[in-house]
Amino acid sequence: MVNSFICAGKILTPHGLSGLVRLKSFTNPIENIFKFSSLVLIENEDSILFHIDKFHSYQNIFLVKFDQISDRTIAKQFANKYLFVGKNQLPPLLEGEFYWNELIGYQVNNENKFEFGKVVELIETGGKDVMRIVGYKEFFIPFVLDHYVKDVDKIAKTITVEWEEGW
Repeated sequence: MVNSFICAGKILTPHGLSGLVRLKSFTNPIENIFKFSSLVLIENEDSILFHIDKFHSYQNIFLVKFDQISDRTIAKQFANKYLFVGKNQLPPLLEGEFYWNELIGYQVNNENKFEFGKVVELIETGGKDVMRIVGYKEFFIPFVLDHYVKDVDKIAKTITVEWEEGW
């Protein structure tokens, strides 16, 4: 079931007594999480559909009122839970574009065919986004297209980088 969804955010903690929750968005830009008609919480084989009643920006996160959460006690049950959207809700991509989640598991090689390993995570640092790659050791390589990242091959599931083993 989870394979047909993508993680869009995380409910952090309750805020106040009326069922508001703090929400961290993983979309880019972060406001895009509110463009989806619904968000899904998936646990084991169960899923709960959440509809947003209202929201507003609060520091670097959002305060959100979901229809299904009426008070702080209920909100506590959903603390630290991830929210997903159906992949079919994502906007179509142009040629050469991709979603970060698609790159997880891609093999990363340099132009000399050295195999760094597989992408396990993409990290947003504020400056340059960084791939965390695990192979015989862990590597962190900036994800900067046409600079460090020379090619992303969706068919072969590989990323070619201009990066040396010892860097």
